[in-house]
Amino acid sequence: MRFLIRTLILLALAVGLAMLIRPDWGYVHIFVPGKFQAQPPTKLLVCLLIVGFFLSYFVVFLLRRALSLPGAVLEWRERRRRQRADRSLRESLLCFHQGRYAQSFKQAKKAYAASDHPVTAALLAARAAHALGDNERSNEWLERLKG
Repeated sequence: MRFLIRTLILLALAVGLAMLIRPDWGYVHIFVPGKFQAQPPTKLLVCLLIVGFFLSYFVVFLLRRALSLPGAVLEWRERRRRQRADRSLRESLLCFHQGRYAQSFKQAKKAYAASDHPVTAALLAARAAHALGDNERSNEWLERLKG
């Protein structure tokens, strides 16, 4: 398929070159009443139109990319927020199973604030607080699950 496309492009370029080499296409008369008058060769006008088309396409492409940039930045920030929250949740779970309950509680609080899984983070925080012997904080986190 690539070979076919490359061959077609090469043939189109060959035809275009053959047309440009052909002698004398004539002239185009451009006339603006009272202000401007010109007679450029047809070949020059065709070349300028082609270059103008690609230049305008490139400008429109750049403008569309520039206008879509704020949305892309917002998506990137949201993705980073979710990644950090998920990392905190994994760290909390790992610390809990390693017996580092204070660190687990701290990471679970971070994950609860920004995570898409607040129930899991709240349960981990309550379990870590309970393991630390802090029943007040454990009950506080269990209340967050109810409400």
